[in-house]
Amino acid sequence: MVKKKGKKFRPNLKQVARKRRILEKKKKKCRSAIKVIKENWEGNKTPRENLMSMGLAFNANEAVPVKQPRREIIDMLPIEGLDLEEARVLGTVAEQRLKKQKRKKLLLQQKSKKSCESIRKFKALKVISCLESEVAEEQSLRDANVRTVRLPDRDVELLIYLAERYGEDYEAMARDPKNLFQYTPKKICSLMKIYRTSGFHKVIEGMC
Repeated sequence: MVKKKGKKFRPNLKQVARKRRILEKKKKKCRSAIKVIKENWEGNKTPRENLMSMGLAFNANEAVPVKQPRREIIDMLPIEGLDLEEARVLGTVAEQRLKKQKRKKLLLQQKSKKSCESIRKFKALKVISCLESEVAEEQSLRDANVRTVRLPDRDVELLIYLAERYGEDYEAMARDPKNLFQYTPKKICSLMKIYRTSGFHKVIEGMC
C-alpha cells in the first residue's frame, strides 16, 4: 500500500507578517541623529545594551562618577554666644528643614482654606444676586401683563344679580335659590374678584 503523504508545513503568513512589523517598529525606535549608531542598532536589544555594545556610556554619572570634596567631621564644641543645650533642642539641620516645610504647608493650607471660603462666598453672593434679579424681572413682567380670566355668561348673570341684591354678604349669596350650582361663599368671593376686574363690571358702573 502506498502511504499518504502528509500536508506540507505552511507557516502562518499572518504571524510572520506581524513579527516583521514588530521588528521594523523596534528598529525604528532608534532616533539618534548619528548614522553609525543607527546602522549598528539592534532591534532585539535594549538601548542600554546597544550603547554598551558600541562602547558608549548610557549614563554619564555611572561612567564618570563625581568626586565630592572631603568634609571634616564637626564635633559639638561650644561656640561663643550659643549653648549646646539650645543647639540640641533645635535639632539637626534635616529636622529643622522638616519643621520649616511643615510650617510652610500649614500656612499654605490655611491660605488655601481662606481663599476657598472667600471664593465660595463670592460665588454664593453672585448666584443669589442673579437669582433675585431674575425673580424681580419675572414679577415685574407678571405685574405688567395683567391676567385676564373670562367667566361664562351664566356666572356673569348670577354675579350681577347677587352683587345688586346682597352687596358683600357672601353667605347670603350661597343660600340664594338662584345659586343652582351650589357655590360656596369662598368660591363666590373668588368669582366676584374676577368679575370686578372684568369689563362687565366697569360698563355697569358707568351706566349707574
